[in-house]
Amino acid sequence: MSVHLILKGGQTPDGIADIYIEGGRIASIEYREDSAQPSREEQITRELRDRTHSSEKTIPESEVESGPHGSIPSQSDVREIDCRGKIVLPGFIDPHVHMRDMNLARKESFFSGSCAALAGGVTSFIDMPNSSPAADTAEGLLRKKEAARASLVNYGFYVGVAPGRITALAAILAERHKYNIGVVKIFFAASSANEVLSSDDEIEAVLSICASHNVPCVAHCELQSMIMSPAGLTAADHHRVRPAEAAAAALRQIIPLQRKTGVRLSIAHVSTAAELDLIRRAKREGQAVYCEATPHHLFLNADECKKSGNFAKINPPLRDERDRAAMLEALCDTTVDYIGTDHSPHTLEEKSLDYENAPSGFPGLETGSHHLIDFALQNSLPLGRLSRLLSGNAAELFGLDGRGSLKKNAIADLVIIDPKLIYTVQPDNFYSKAHYSPFSGRTLSGRVVMTIVNGVPLFEEGRMIAADTQTHKGAELFNAETGVYPPPA
Repeated sequence: MSVHLILKGGQTPDGIADIYIEGGRIASIEYREDSAQPSREEQITRELRDRTHSSEKTIPESEVESGPHGSIPSQSDVREIDCRGKIVLPGFIDPHVHMRDMNLARKESFFSGSCAALAGGVTSFIDMPNSSPAADTAEGLLRKKEAARASLVNYGFYVGVAPGRITALAAILAERHKYNIGVVKIFFAASSANEVLSSDDEIEAVLSICASHNVPCVAHCELQSMIMSPAGLTAADHHRVRPAEAAAAALRQIIPLQRKTGVRLSIAHVSTAAELDLIRRAKREGQAVYCEATPHHLFLNADECKKSGNFAKINPPLRDERDRAAMLEALCDTTVDYIGTDHSPHTLEEKSLDYENAPSGFPGLETGSHHLIDFALQNSLPLGRLSRLLSGNAAELFGLDGRGSLKKNAIADLVIIDPKLIYTVQPDNFYSKAHYSPFSGRTLSGRVVMTIVNGVPLFEEGRMIAADTQTHKGAELFNAETGVYPPPA
């Protein structure tokens, strides 16, 4: 067996390790015994790990040094990367992006968006259905699938649901691997271009179809009937136009329907303390209800709209400081299951319109993970928890069995972080086409210095690796023929 990539001495959630990568997968992990003396808790963890994963030993030195037929491999066959002083984690999974493309390619393309993903350590994403054309028909999904072939990172899709076409959902889900879809998305309120479901009968029908196909459903929870007119207002009023109660009311409608159908249900971009209370109660009662948080609802509040105007306009809105503090508490007490950036780029011309006509959304792929890394470093959040938030929990919920973990035979999607580097948000330097951000000018500790996709380094030291980006393409996450796995039964 020849090893193509060796990551030496990086800090992982389980300790200092050398990671051997061959054929796009993790061939072996060797945990170093010569690192700092472990605590008693770390010793117990290591003993349990060794018992459970006794087969995950390092490749014998003779095999590392020998290529095919026992020959010494050339320098191009093996690359050793010095990770001493750096953090090595599973590549980040972003289950909430809007890559635009097709009729909206002026805002973003799958290629430019995937470059932004690489810069943020994101190796896999799932694209939302409110694209143009919308991903709620077989035709729309196939057109999106064709456009997404330009992506450098792994990708999958949501399928949307329009009123009057609910029965068609079952036929699409029956062939979901053909379309590379693994999740259903429903909207209680309009946000950019999408169809809105409102009645209990419609929503229950969708949830029942999802449950019968063992596909999770993600809901945008704001009641359309409670949203006010934006006429004559400014971005500073956005959190009043789309009030916090509209979000909680939608949860009160959908949570009983989840209990009735048993579907795996995730609440997208939770933003209020009231939503968190409802989610905690559902979790205590054993319901399969999950919580997504965005970096902007964790680290910005509604006051940002007074400073950044439409650049901070997003749905659901940035909330008051009480809600933001509640979100941060939920991140720490594990109520939050995973992070989605809600990367939703628009052109500067569009965002410069008056408040009523300016679209909601801003780019997040290059800033989102860096905010979580900074928070982890500043607050001693365990690497294991950070990794679960940015990849592990999403991999489990959405059925990405080969991704989101550091273990033997896992697909080698990896990110290397230098905790000593400072990342300053400079929108002019974004790989995304959207060169604006309400985070502009913020300095954050820790920076992504390498992103590895399916065993191939594609981003290194702030630049794309051109030779690889010209040939490498990401895998379809929900297409069994690509070598990844369908959602668990």
